[in-house]
Amino acid sequence: LERKLARVRKEAEGLEAAGRERDRAEKQAAREKEQKEKVQSSVEELKTQLREAKVKREKVERGAIKAELECKDRIAKAEEEENAADEEQKRLIAEVKKAIDARNNVLDETRAAHAKLCEVAKRADQLRGRLEEA
Repeated sequence: LERKLARVRKEAEGLEAAGRERDRAEKQAAREKEQKEKVQSSVEELKTQLREAKVKREKVERGAIKAELECKDRIAKAEEEENAADEEQKRLIAEVKKAIDARNNVLDETRAAHAKLCEVAKRADQLRGRLEEA
Protein backbone atom coordinates (compact mmCIF):
# COMPACT_ATOMS: atom_id res chain seq x y z
CA LEU A 1 0.00 0.00 0.00
CA GLU A 2 2.85 2.35 0.78
CA ARG A 3 4.42 1.58 -2.54
CA LYS A 4 1.17 2.34 -4.28
CA LEU A 5 0.87 5.53 -2.30
CA ALA A 6 4.44 6.49 -3.23
CA ARG A 7 3.71 5.66 -6.84
CA VAL A 8 0.52 7.74 -6.77
CA ARG A 9 2.42 10.61 -5.11
CA LYS A 10 5.06 10.34 -7.79
CA GLU A 11 2.42 10.39 -10.48
CA ALA A 12 0.75 13.37 -8.78
CA GLU A 13 4.08 15.21 -8.60
CA GLY A 14 4.67 14.40 -12.29
CA LEU A 15 1.22 15.65 -13.16
CA GLU A 16 1.76 18.79 -11.09
CA ALA A 17 5.12 19.39 -12.80
CA ALA A 18 3.50 18.80 -16.20
CA GLY A 19 0.72 21.22 -15.22
CA ARG A 20 3.24 23.87 -14.14
CA GLU A 21 5.19 23.32 -17.40
CA ARG A 22 1.97 23.65 -19.40
CA ASP A 23 1.09 26.87 -17.50
CA ARG A 24 4.58 28.25 -18.21
CA ALA A 25 4.25 27.31 -21.88
CA GLU A 26 0.80 28.94 -22.08
CA LYS A 27 2.13 32.13 -20.45
CA GLN A 28 5.11 32.14 -22.83
CA ALA A 29 2.76 31.62 -25.80
CA ALA A 30 0.55 34.48 -24.55
CA ARG A 31 3.60 36.76 -24.22
CA GLU A 32 4.80 35.80 -27.68
CA LYS A 33 1.32 36.37 -29.13
CA GLU A 34 1.15 39.79 -27.44
CA GLN A 35 4.63 40.62 -28.73
CA LYS A 36 3.62 39.50 -32.23
CA GLU A 37 0.50 41.70 -32.09
CA LYS A 38 2.62 44.67 -30.95
CA VAL A 39 5.05 44.08 -33.81
CA GLN A 40 2.17 43.78 -36.29
CA SER A 41 0.65 46.98 -34.92
CA SER A 42 4.01 48.73 -35.25
CA VAL A 43 4.38 47.45 -38.81
CA GLU A 44 0.93 48.78 -39.74
CA GLU A 45 1.69 52.12 -38.09
CA LEU A 46 5.01 52.36 -39.93
CA LYS A 47 3.30 51.53 -43.22
CA THR A 48 0.78 54.29 -42.59
CA GLN A 49 3.54 56.74 -41.75
CA LEU A 50 5.43 55.70 -44.88
CA ARG A 51 2.35 56.28 -47.05
CA GLU A 52 1.83 59.70 -45.45
CA ALA A 53 5.49 60.57 -45.96
CA LYS A 54 5.27 59.54 -49.62
CA VAL A 55 2.21 61.71 -50.12
CA LYS A 56 3.94 64.66 -48.46
CA ARG A 57 7.10 64.09 -50.52
CA GLU A 58 5.10 64.00 -53.76
CA LYS A 59 3.29 67.18 -52.75
CA VAL A 60 6.59 68.90 -51.98
CA GLU A 61 8.09 67.67 -55.26
CA ARG A 62 5.09 69.01 -57.21
CA GLY A 63 5.46 72.32 -55.37
CA ALA A 64 9.17 72.41 -56.15
CA ILE A 65 8.54 71.71 -59.84
CA LYS A 66 5.87 74.41 -59.94
CA ALA A 67 8.20 76.88 -58.19
CA GLU A 68 11.02 75.99 -60.59
CA LEU A 69 8.78 76.61 -63.60
CA GLU A 70 7.64 79.92 -62.14
CA CYS A 71 11.27 80.91 -61.56
CA LYS A 72 12.18 79.98 -65.13
CA ASP A 73 9.26 82.09 -66.38
CA ARG A 74 10.33 85.02 -64.21
CA ILE A 75 13.93 84.69 -65.36
CA ALA A 76 12.86 84.57 -69.01
CA LYS A 77 10.64 87.61 -68.53
CA ALA A 78 13.42 89.48 -66.71
CA GLU A 79 15.87 88.62 -69.50
CA GLU A 80 13.39 89.87 -72.10
CA GLU A 81 12.90 93.09 -70.14
CA GLU A 82 16.65 93.47 -69.76
CA ASN A 83 17.19 92.96 -73.49
CA ALA A 84 14.42 95.44 -74.29
CA ALA A 85 15.96 97.94 -71.86
CA ASP A 86 19.40 97.43 -73.43
CA GLU A 87 17.96 98.02 -76.90
CA GLU A 88 16.12 101.12 -75.69
CA GLN A 89 19.31 102.36 -74.02
CA LYS A 90 21.28 101.84 -77.24
CA ARG A 91 18.58 103.63 -79.22
CA LEU A 92 18.57 106.56 -76.79
CA ILE A 93 22.38 106.74 -76.79
CA ALA A 94 22.37 106.82 -80.60
CA GLU A 95 19.68 109.52 -80.51
CA VAL A 96 21.70 111.57 -78.00
CA LYS A 97 24.86 111.17 -80.11
CA LYS A 98 22.92 112.29 -83.18
CA ALA A 99 21.56 115.30 -81.29
CA ILE A 100 25.07 116.14 -80.01
CA ASP A 101 26.47 115.88 -83.55
CA ALA A 102 23.68 118.15 -84.84
CA ARG A 103 24.33 120.64 -82.01
CA ASN A 104 28.07 120.57 -82.74
CA ASN A 105 27.38 121.15 -86.43
CA VAL A 106 25.06 124.07 -85.62
CA LEU A 107 27.66 125.41 -83.17
CA ASP A 108 30.39 125.13 -85.82
CA GLU A 109 28.14 126.86 -88.36
CA THR A 110 27.27 129.56 -85.82
CA ARG A 111 30.95 130.13 -85.05
CA ALA A 112 31.74 130.32 -88.74
CA ALA A 113 28.85 132.75 -89.32
CA HIS A 114 29.95 134.79 -86.31
CA ALA A 115 33.50 134.87 -87.62
CA LYS A 116 32.21 136.02 -91.01
CA LEU A 117 30.01 138.65 -89.36
CA CYS A 118 32.97 139.87 -87.33
CA GLU A 119 35.01 140.01 -90.50
CA VAL A 120 32.20 141.86 -92.30
CA ALA A 121 31.82 144.27 -89.38
CA LYS A 122 35.57 144.84 -89.33
CA ARG A 123 35.55 145.37 -93.07
CA ALA A 124 32.54 147.72 -92.73
CA ASP A 125 34.39 149.71 -90.07
CA GLN A 126 37.42 149.90 -92.33
CA LEU A 127 35.27 151.03 -95.25
CA ARG A 128 33.46 153.54 -93.04
CA GLY A 129 36.79 154.79 -91.84
CA ARG A 130 37.99 155.20 -95.44
CA LEU A 131 34.75 156.77 -96.44
CA GLU A 132 35.05 159.25 -93.63
CA GLU A 133 38.66 160.00 -94.58
CA ALA A 134 37.71 160.51 -98.14
